[in-house]
This record gives sequence, C-alpha cells and structure tokens, in this order.
Amino acid sequence: MKVQDSYLEPAAPSLGKAREMEEARGSGAKSAEGAPERAEPDRVRVSGLSERLLGALEAEQPEREARIAQLSAEYRAGSYNVDAAKISNRMVESALAGDA
Repeated sequence: MKVQDSYLEPAAPSLGKAREMEEARGSGAKSAEGAPERAEPDRVRVSGLSERLLGALEAEQPEREARIAQLSAEYRAGSYNVDAAKISNRMVESALAGDA
C-alpha cells in the first residue's frame, strides 16, 4: 500500500536546502553542546533612560569629587566631626518619605 501525502513530499527537498544554507552561512563550527557557533558577537544596547541617568551622574561628578576631597582632608587633619543628630534626623525623614 502506498501513502500519498502532499504535505510530506515537499519537506524532503526543503531539508536539503536548509542544510545547504546552513553550510553556506558559516564554517559549520560547533560549540561544546553541539549547536552551531555564532559568527557575530553578542551586543548590548543601553536604553535612553540609562544614558540620561549616566549623563546626570557624570555632570555631578566634579562636585562630588570636590566634596570627597574636602571630607578626606578634614578626616586626615582630625577635624572631621560627625553630627549624629543631623544624621539621625535625615534617616527618619528618609524613612517617613519612603526613600529607604
């Protein structure tokens, strides 16, 4: 008995074409898992929001560096004093505002 299925017959030639295209596309190198290796490296794209945030941080960088240098100098000179009341007030304000 012969089975004629029009859906099966075209599949065989297309498999050969797929293999030809795969071989023509790359060298056929395989990874450890047996999958074809990629010819192109992976790419990372940063969103517009991330770029703006980075720009804002870089804009504040000189002031931040100056403040850190000032605090370092005070610490080395022994004149840096921690205002515990000010710090605790800011911590409470931040917690109440939901920033924490």
